[in-house]
Amino acid sequence: MDLTDTDSEEDGGVQEENLSFADRLKLKKSRPGSRNIKGEGPSSHTTSRANKNRPREVSSKVPVRFLGPNSKKQAASSSRDPRFDSLCGDFDEKKFSTSYSFIKDIKMQERRKLASVYKKEKKRGGDNIEKLEGIKCMIQRIDNQEREWKKRDAEKEQSKMEKHKQIEMMLEGKKPYFMKKSEKKFQNLMGTYDALKNSGKLEKRMKKKNKKNSKKPYVTD
Repeated sequence: MDLTDTDSEEDGGVQEENLSFADRLKLKKSRPGSRNIKGEGPSSHTTSRANKNRPREVSSKVPVRFLGPNSKKQAASSSRDPRFDSLCGDFDEKKFSTSYSFIKDIKMQERRKLASVYKKEKKRGGDNIEKLEGIKCMIQRIDNQEREWKKRDAEKEQSKMEKHKQIEMMLEGKKPYFMKKSEKKFQNLMGTYDALKNSGKLEKRMKKKNKKNSKKPYVTD
């Protein structure tokens, strides 16, 4: 080993000890192989190339994307509305009502619970008027849905009976009679009237309807 080298190393060591902390840090950064402190100096991933035709040199510490069979980016799934999508097929009301008939049972259970809560709150004193009104609205909404379900079921039953009569007439060699929309509407109203009369709710319904009509403004020429 050359003595001049050892002397220079000792002189450099002595000089480094005499430097301040900031100068030591700068000296450490300037040495080859030193790492940059996070947030200071140029990024450790900075790459360069001597010639534009050469490939860019990348550090081996930079993670590489996995180039497997599933490396391709999957297309973003777009939301689709089954009501307007031909791939979902045609809507079958009969199958739908059969498959989701349990919803009616859930609604009826919910109504019973709401009625029980409403009764307890009212018996307790009913200080929270907003809560009572909210429960009452939910009960009324379920009642309206139930009324609509019954109305649809009655219309379906009526349509089924009409088809059966038409088939019987065709088998007898007669010309089948197809009812007009106005006749169907009148028949449905008569069915509703009979149902209300049998349940004893006809008078109440008529009073409610008359009260509603009385509030309507009369237009005169």
